[in-house]
Amino acid sequence: MTLKDLFDKIAARPEPVLLYFALLPLLAGGIGFACGSKAAQKPYSVLFSTLIYLSCIPGIFSAMILLDDLFTRRGWRNFDVYTQILPVISMALTVRLISQKVSLDLLPGFKRLSGFITLIAGTFLVIFVLERLNFHVLFLGSVWQLFLLFALIFLLLKYGWERFTR
Repeated sequence: MTLKDLFDKIAARPEPVLLYFALLPLLAGGIGFACGSKAAQKPYSVLFSTLIYLSCIPGIFSAMILLDDLFTRRGWRNFDVYTQILPVISMALTVRLISQKVSLDLLPGFKRLSGFITLIAGTFLVIFVLERLNFHVLFLGSVWQLFLLFALIFLLLKYGWERFTR
């Protein structure tokens, strides 16, 4: 399965994707309302951190696809709402709702959200550059190969950044 196949399947049945990206900000708002002043304490901080991961990874991936489409001059009228616009909006809403409730620096899993987002964006940028350089060995393969490549590059960049900042 290629990314195009995956996007075609999503376009054919968008309900699960709509539900997923609608639930993320709703959960962030609901948990923020329920936790009161204990937002920085466990288990709320872990839940907030998980919601940020669940929204930022597809949101940044979608933003990179949007940028790719803009640079290849496909035109903004051809954007797919379910795979390109909705994840970015959901990510922005989720992060905004959580940041209103708790300082993002206090959440577990990463020291600073901006560093995490930069790391994910850097990973997608490396994949984008490899794809632009006609490195088609992996990109003509399945979506799982792309996810595996993403995970490998992400871990390498994370390890390298941690070693660099020590």
